[in-house]
Amino acid sequence: MQLLNLFSLTQEFGEAKSREVEEDAPHEVDTSLPGWVSFLMLDSHLSPPMEPLQGAWGGQGTRKTAPKPHLIKKIAGIDPQSRADFGKAHVIISEKRDKKAAKYLTKDLPYPYTSKAQFERNLEAPIGKEWNTRIATQRATLPKVTKKVRNKFRNELHLDF
Repeated sequence: MQLLNLFSLTQEFGEAKSREVEEDAPHEVDTSLPGWVSFLMLDSHLSPPMEPLQGAWGGQGTRKTAPKPHLIKKIAGIDPQSRADFGKAHVIISEKRDKKAAKYLTKDLPYPYTSKAQFERNLEAPIGKEWNTRIATQRATLPKVTKKVRNKFRNELHLDF
């Protein structure tokens, strides 16, 4: 029984992966909208029916027009042979770009760091009271530049009589 469940799981996973590969592959989309043109292109010897048939917008006898090249949109995708998970049946690696997370990624290495590994090691270190002592957390979250609050009008308030 467990062997059948394992087989069905692997089969479902393979189907899910093939659907993902097909969605990510480059393809073309026809953006033309059906309209009165398909209704008016009836054969001359057929009269339009009172109610259109199921599945045909224009009714019986309509012909589909040839797709217009300016209405076909080409969507760039990832070639199935160039995917990172090509030839690996047990994984699905998504190569989609997350637009919302892209604004939080750094383009260049920040100033005090000399290597990418050093910067990543610093980011992996936890900051919080659950992992560090109170003093260490306060020092880690303390801003680099602090400004003392002063009274700008202190000299004007002290008047000499």
